[in-house]
Amino acid sequence: MLSVDDLSIGLVGRRGETVPVVERARLRIGEGETLGLVGESGSGKSMLCRSLVGTLYRHSAVVTGGSIRFEGTELVGASDAVWRTVRGHRIAYVPQSSLAGINPVLTVGRQLTALVRAASRDAGGDRSPRARVRELLELVEIPRIDSVMNERPHQLSGGMRQRVIIAGALARDPSLLIADEPTTALDVRVQARILDLLRRLREQLGMSLLLVSHDLAVVEEVCDAIVVLYAGAVMESGPQALVREQPRHPYTAGLVAAARMELAGGYEPIPGEAPSVGAWPAACRFSPRCGLTLRLGEGAPHSRCCEGGQPQPAEVDGRLTACLFASSLAGEGAPTVGAQTVAGETP
Repeated sequence: MLSVDDLSIGLVGRRGETVPVVERARLRIGEGETLGLVGESGSGKSMLCRSLVGTLYRHSAVVTGGSIRFEGTELVGASDAVWRTVRGHRIAYVPQSSLAGINPVLTVGRQLTALVRAASRDAGGDRSPRARVRELLELVEIPRIDSVMNERPHQLSGGMRQRVIIAGALARDPSLLIADEPTTALDVRVQARILDLLRRLREQLGMSLLLVSHDLAVVEEVCDAIVVLYAGAVMESGPQALVREQPRHPYTAGLVAAARMELAGGYEPIPGEAPSVGAWPAACRFSPRCGLTLRLGEGAPHSRCCEGGQPQPAEVDGRLTACLFASSLAGEGAPTVGAQTVAGETP
């Protein structure tokens, strides 16, 4: 359904210069599948998602290379007319903030009714807009529907607003739903309900889902496959179980190890900080924080495993990984983070 190949995105500066924020990203989503996109804040997740709905221009960003093919249509360089048939129709987008897609001064019912009328007009349908709004709110399991329709966004909880946003996104029966960190700022119980709702909607409606999160545990619950993004580059991608249980990139291994420690009541972060946009290392993006690299001794960030720029993902053990020493993570036992011993032999 969706194929993204070597996609690069840049921010346009005041003098016309372009600062890269995503470089040569690659991902695949089939019909009825769920893909998780994981990465730290600033890794380029939201920019990648906005490129899929053609709204980069609102953020002074442009696609500088690569391809986006959706249901056989090339979207890079597509005309406004093509985007109008895709954005909000075949591809729906749920923004990160539950307040970002709702007008704060209008009632929920008024906003959804306007959206449904537009969808009905485009489809040539004659259904009652109010009946369709009730159907959508029932679909996302909102209680006391009549009351909610007469309320404004600030009168609803974060979880209820998120359900309203999802209901609006489903108005045109999309084949792909992009949920950009839909559980942000929600408590754990509400997060679980929203994730369960997305899972059931995907099964019930037969649509595909791209779920974006900075939390590996969130995507593990829902997704068939995972793409791990770091500093604008894909570090690893593959089936969810393989990536979680047998990571083949030191960054993924660090995420998995940190998640396991947190579940056990402790927490050990990956050392260092992610590089700022436009200040990426000339070598492997993760090299200054990489446990495998640091074990090579002083000056390790410029060792041979980091020469020649950011490695491109290659197939290893049934997934793609951008680590040249992926086999070093193939040993038994749970991986560790930082400069500690990593499962397997040292390169």
